[in-house]
Amino acid sequence: MSNKVKLLLVMFFAIVPALTLSAGEQEDSTAYLFRFVPRKDMFYSPWGGNGAELARLLAAIDRNREAIENGQMYLCVTSYGAQGASGERISKTRRNRVKSELIVRGRIKEMNFVTDKNVGEWKSHSTLTLLAKQNSPLWP
Repeated sequence: MSNKVKLLLVMFFAIVPALTLSAGEQEDSTAYLFRFVPRKDMFYSPWGGNGAELARLLAAIDRNREAIENGQMYLCVTSYGAQGASGERISKTRRNRVKSELIVRGRIKEMNFVTDKNVGEWKSHSTLTLLAKQNSPLWP
């Protein structure tokens, strides 16, 4: 094979996974995933990609602020935790940590949230909260 063909093949195999990843990220662009350090109940924005997700969510909130404040849209905060009383407590704490961050940084009010909890893991992750679904086609 010529060097040009080899170079094209290498470039093709390098670009295709990146394009696939981008398409996968856009598939559910209304979900925002926040991770928590195992055995900790604090929300760290620089940890586990939380900073990028928080920035993306805050930008979506700013774009849709009027609809959110008028009650046409809401933020649904869903948390996942282990089974049992301690799992439910941790799940509630993590859900509230993320909501507090959005209230402070995003200037959102408590009435703009709908909360939900799930017992068990989400896609084999037990240390996360999955955020944001809405009741309007305007999102994101």
